[in-house]
Amino acid sequence: MEEYDEEEEWDEDQEGDWEGEDWEEDDGTLDWSEAWDEDGDGEISAGEFSRTVSFGVLSMLPLFLGYEWTLSTAGQDQLGTRSMAEALLSLPIRSLAPSNAALVRTAGVGIIALYALVSSYRRGASVLPKLVRVLVEGAVAGVLLGPILALTSRAAEPYVGAMMMGQSADVPELRRAAFVMGGAAFEELLFRVIVVAIAFLVVRRGAGWMGMGGRLSSLFAAVTATAVSAMLFAFSHTEIVARWMGGGGEPWDPALFTWRAASAVLLTAIVFWRGVGVAAWAHAFFNLSLLIGIHPPALL
Repeated sequence: MEEYDEEEEWDEDQEGDWEGEDWEEDDGTLDWSEAWDEDGDGEISAGEFSRTVSFGVLSMLPLFLGYEWTLSTAGQDQLGTRSMAEALLSLPIRSLAPSNAALVRTAGVGIIALYALVSSYRRGASVLPKLVRVLVEGAVAGVLLGPILALTSRAAEPYVGAMMMGQSADVPELRRAAFVMGGAAFEELLFRVIVVAIAFLVVRRGAGWMGMGGRLSSLFAAVTATAVSAMLFAFSHTEIVARWMGGGGEPWDPALFTWRAASAVLLTAIVFWRGVGVAAWAHAFFNLSLLIGIHPPALL
């Protein structure tokens, strides 16, 4: 009687390998969008990551410069008048004079932006159309953030309470607008690039060490990194963290904390999908709308 080999049913070409996507070995990567995966192979190389982040920084250049202009013209160098994300990123140069620290930050952003320009030129990529695309997508995403967060706050209200919004304001001073928009860029760079990338790599490596499959470990790492980033982002705005940094902050409010954490999750999704530049401009436009007094209808 002929011995039945179960693998022959799957190995149609008798090459000893199972066919089909379900049996392919995981390569430990995520299925990224074209915003990160430049060559469309489903994997982000170190070069692709650095080029994507650097182009995002290039698109955020007006936001960074506007923020530095605010600090220099206002003549304020206390942490309480600065973005908490910028203050955290500036810890290594905290001992420098404010003017020198601003010069170092500007130089760092300029070098990254220059790298993006050079790498785009070498690859024959069109810079201007991509920058326009980032700005337009950021504006659209910024408009959509409000209603989505309003619905989220309404759904969470029975558990965390209602969130009170401020009254409508007049047209803000240019320096104040530049400050809140530039602060958004620093927050995206810190929480949605650095924190997410570190948490993702650590969790994925740990999940792989515990025997979790490649794609499953990547998905688990992405979800975990998003949650970690959201919690740190929301906590960074509280007076507990701000006091540790030497500045002001918001009193603990579960509703406001939920609002900020939900916004961080949405912004992280934008970063994964369309890149950090789009997320930064969406965040900046959303901050500007709140500063002006344009609130989602559900929260009025």
